[in-house]
Amino acid sequence: MTRSAKVLLTLVVLAVVGSLLIGGGAWYLWKQHSGEFFDAGKAAVAEGKKSGAGQKEGGCLAEALARHKAGANGSFGTAVRNNVWFGSCLSASTPQE
Repeated sequence: MTRSAKVLLTLVVLAVVGSLLIGGGAWYLWKQHSGEFFDAGKAAVAEGKKSGAGQKEGGCLAEALARHKAGANGSFGTAVRNNVWFGSCLSASTPQE
């Protein structure tokens, strides 16, 4: 076997092992915390509907921007939660031109 074939085989094996480790870690985290994710999503939807029930779409947008600025820590979870809140706020709010 040539040297380049050995290097290529080693890289492929490392990529496969790395993918398996990442996939296994993601599966473990999902099994441990999926209930928390769903509960946080349900809370964000309920909060968004409650906020949107008494305002127009522009109010939802202004509050979503304020939430985004307040949660500027760059967390992916915060961004997802704000997006879910904003969608449910818009669906419950009064339409605007």
